[in-house]
Order: sequence, then C-alpha cells, then structure tokens
Amino acid sequence: NKLRNHTRSFSFHSHSHSHADLNPHPAGSAALPMLRASDLSDEEEAPVHADSPTPSSIDLADTPPLPYEETAQKEAEILGALEGVNAWGWDVFKLREVTGGRELQTLGWHLMRSWGLIEAFALDLSTLRRWLDYVASNYGDLPYHNSTHATDVLQTVHYMLETAEVRHYLEGDLMRSWGL
Repeated sequence: NKLRNHTRSFSFHSHSHSHADLNPHPAGSAALPMLRASDLSDEEEAPVHADSPTPSSIDLADTPPLPYEETAQKEAEILGALEGVNAWGWDVFKLREVTGGRELQTLGWHLMRSWGLIEAFALDLSTLRRWLDYVASNYGDLPYHNSTHATDVLQTVHYMLETAEVRHYLEGDLMRSWGL
C-alpha cells in the first residue's frame, strides 16, 4: 500500500509522540502570517491592461517545464523523475532527490501546466513561482507532515482525479461556466 510504505519510510510511527510534539508552532512561537495576494505580486496593485494575458494568449509551449533554471542534463533528470506521475506507484522520493528538496514546487508547477491551469487562468509565472516557494517554505522539518508528504498528497489527488476522468468535466461545462 502506497501510504503505508511512505509512512514506514519516514519511521514516524516507530516513535511515541504527543500531539504537543507535532505542533509546528510550539508554545511561545507565533503562527505564520496570513498570505495575501499582494505579498506575491511584483507590483503594489497590478493594473488590468488591454494587453494583459488571457487564456487564449498563453501557450503551454511558452511555459518553461520547471519553475526554476537548471542545466539541460539536470532538467532531463527531473523530467524523467516526473514520468509516471499519473500512476499509483510513482516515486516521490526520487523527485525529492533529483530536485534537491524542491519536489513540491516542481510537482505543483508540472501539474499546473499539465492540467492547463496556467493558460486557463492566465497565471503570472513569477507570481506562481513565488507562491509555490512560499507554500513549500512553510512546511517544517517534521518527520511526516513535511513538503515531501505534501508532494505525495498532491500526486495522490492528481492520480485520483485522472483515474476518475475529472479532466473531461473540467474541459466541458465547468470551464465554460467560468468563462474559459
């Protein structure tokens, strides 16, 4: 079983922990501030212009395959680790290894591209990069609930949506109802 194998590999259940041990904000520490869209934007307020990207003006071919720069060899290695992401047995740990700990940003970017969400919502690429970095950076160095676990959950949800053929419904009436 995928989840059981991942749980075992983290060796989380082999130790006894109280709920207090797992609190990412121990007594006396403050919770992280709420993220606002303006925190991610390049500009104070992004004005809407007639030449702003629209879903029809963004092309997947113009979107880089990774949210960060890599050598051609390293990029090929990372893209190789993403192969099979639609399968139940996909290896999140291989992605963690080849990305040097940027597995959540890499898979998030890959799935946003493959589901067509960057184009559909005319997402600003630099804002998306910063958002993915922000999300990943706010996972602590916990033995289980960390960015690798989040990446595994993201891939599992993707797998379930693909298996249920949800994409078919998104490409139909739902997307049209959003004006896309």
